[in-house]
Amino acid sequence: MGCNKIKAVYKKRNIHLVHTHLYAATIVARLATPKSVPLITTIHTNVNASDEYKKKWLIALEKFTYKLQNNIIIGVSKYALEGYYKFYNHKPYKKYLLYTFVDVDALKQPKINYQINTSTPFRLLTIGAIRYPKNQEYLVEVFKKLKDENIVLHIYGTGARHQVIKQLIEESGVNIELKGEVENASSLMSDYDVYVMPSFFEGFSLSVLEAMAMGIPMMLSNIPSFNEQCEDTACYFDLNNVDDFISKLKMLENNQAERERLAKLAKERVMKHFTLQHHLQQLRKIYKENIVA
Repeated sequence: MGCNKIKAVYKKRNIHLVHTHLYAATIVARLATPKSVPLITTIHTNVNASDEYKKKWLIALEKFTYKLQNNIIIGVSKYALEGYYKFYNHKPYKKYLLYTFVDVDALKQPKINYQINTSTPFRLLTIGAIRYPKNQEYLVEVFKKLKDENIVLHIYGTGARHQVIKQLIEESGVNIELKGEVENASSLMSDYDVYVMPSFFEGFSLSVLEAMAMGIPMMLSNIPSFNEQCEDTACYFDLNNVDDFISKLKMLENNQAERERLAKLAKERVMKHFTLQHHLQQLRKIYKENIVA
């Protein structure tokens, strides 16, 4: 749909506010939306850390269209919001922090058994697209040192680096299985002992929120967005040191009380800050503040 057609829709429907999320939709909306109609854009990732946004023509298009509107920006985390303005050197008009949510009522939450059965493997899982930012290569390096341990990792998801990761797993003979794309992957979490995520960067991770809500102890890369999202409810590891991951994994494997403590704190944090109800309440407030009477 061209800009002129979108403008016609605005006029016909008497649009009071526009809210965009993806890059292409935001660019089109900036070109087509009358300046009298508030335009809100949600930033989901840290563009400052992502190579995808560093192409010169994308930067030029972003900067040109940004000047056309009084842009109201929502960041899904402080890290994403600050990174956006820093990367493009934009002058803020209005900005808001609005965390992503998890619908806890929609999650099936069976009771988690934190006791370890020594006759079965200690089971780890990670969920996410198999691409560079998720950094599954790090986990392959970790498991090269765990070949003689009764520990397995299942990776759920697909993506551009699927074949690369598959080849690394096969060549190294590590205890990692690629499980592919599944619906409602969060429903599988109760079958595992620890959730892991070695991302280089994130905006605000939905799969981590689901792990928190499901009461699964987590091991996460020590990056700003995870620290903001989880605070002291996860065990953080150094992306430059696989031995750091291994020592902390062994600690959790042998410490049932610590796994239970982390899981309980994480679930409490979700219920206090990151539910659908919290999100909608704050989103309505933002809309109300910006709709022109």
